[in-house]
Amino acid sequence: MERGSRVRILALLATGNDTAGIAVFQLPAGAAALDPRIDPFPDRNEIRDNVSLSNGRHPDPKFAPLPGGDLIWDTSGTANCWKRNLARTTFPDRLPSCR
Repeated sequence: MERGSRVRILALLATGNDTAGIAVFQLPAGAAALDPRIDPFPDRNEIRDNVSLSNGRHPDPKFAPLPGGDLIWDTSGTANCWKRNLARTTFPDRLPSCR
């Protein structure tokens, strides 16, 4: 069973969130251990045509070591991509583009 894979986030407005506007990250090990059928890695997610601004100014310490920001990816999983998003802060600085 996969959760958080093959998700399309399209035309979302995300503003003023303390930690992140849109984030793609691996499910924490403790949560993944609750159900062995869950794949904790985010794969083949598309984040397109979104507006994500003024997020991440007061990130939750539990989100560390990731910084707060508008678009965040912990670099886990495969084939995740971003295209035509309006954002001022991203992590990493360059997110993989969709075709």
